[in-house]
Amino acid sequence: MTNNPKNFRFPKSFTLLGHKYRVEFVSDLYHKENAYGYYDDDTKLIRIQSTGSLQKSVEISEGNTEMVEFVVTDESVIETFFHELMHAILDALEESTLSENERFVGLMGKALLEIYLYSEYEEPSKPEATPSDNPRVTVE
Repeated sequence: MTNNPKNFRFPKSFTLLGHKYRVEFVSDLYHKENAYGYYDDDTKLIRIQSTGSLQKSVEISEGNTEMVEFVVTDESVIETFFHELMHAILDALEESTLSENERFVGLMGKALLEIYLYSEYEEPSKPEATPSDNPRVTVE
């Protein structure tokens, strides 16, 4: 992995095709919406489950359930943001059929996460030192 997911900067808001969108993080979204992310086109709001440990009731056998703890990672939060962002972009472009295709939107979120995590960047070049930059060098 080239880029640390902890360094990803989520926007608080952004503008897309003349509309302002807001991004909020919610600690209990998974339990309230049964989802890691939620996008509302009317309010232009993206809500994302924040990182941390959550619990879920899982059926281990017929009639028997067990509480299982799982972790929402930085990577899953970034992927969820990209997923919900794709819904916003596609809805803004009036591509409702594509926006309703959860498989397509999910794959786009995964693709954007991978691009972020594994992108390589050139280091900014340092200007060449001049004699006046080095006090031990004298110019005659």
